[in-house]
Amino acid sequence: MRIPKRISFTRTFFTLLLKIAILVCLYILISVYTIPVYKTMKAFVEEKFVTNTKVIIIGDSAVTVEIADTHDERILGLSGREFLKPNTGMFFVFDDPDTYGIWMKDMKFNLDIIWLDQFGEIIHIKEDATPESYPDTTFVPEKPALYVLEVPAGFIQEKHLELGDRIDFY
Repeated sequence: MRIPKRISFTRTFFTLLLKIAILVCLYILISVYTIPVYKTMKAFVEEKFVTNTKVIIIGDSAVTVEIADTHDERILGLSGREFLKPNTGMFFVFDDPDTYGIWMKDMKFNLDIIWLDQFGEIIHIKEDATPESYPDTTFVPEKPALYVLEVPAGFIQEKHLELGDRIDFY
């Protein structure tokens, strides 16, 4: 028995419409679930919720540090932050050893600042740098440093750090 052409055309047309409807529904479902995920991930990156952190070892203590290894990150530093949690800090990484100065612009708390050579040896220390020192004072090491570590004030005394001590970073 042969199906009339009109019925065959109608069946093909409805099959095509059904496929299009399924594709549209899939597109909507994918959009509903992936766009918010994308926007959330983008916000994390743009707002720096995802930070470049590492662990350094000082004596028998592990310290989680945020890495500042670009020009803009080094200029901003810890400016504008309210505080640092215990056993945290900011680790500045420079391209070449030099006598890099550190200022306290827009700081809201005191810091201990530690300059390190390329081997992780402490070559200069500034304890209890205050926000009030800016703009009159820039803290500068006596020898060229490749790294600078900023930690909460009191850290150097608490860990009994001295010139010549080494810091291991991984």
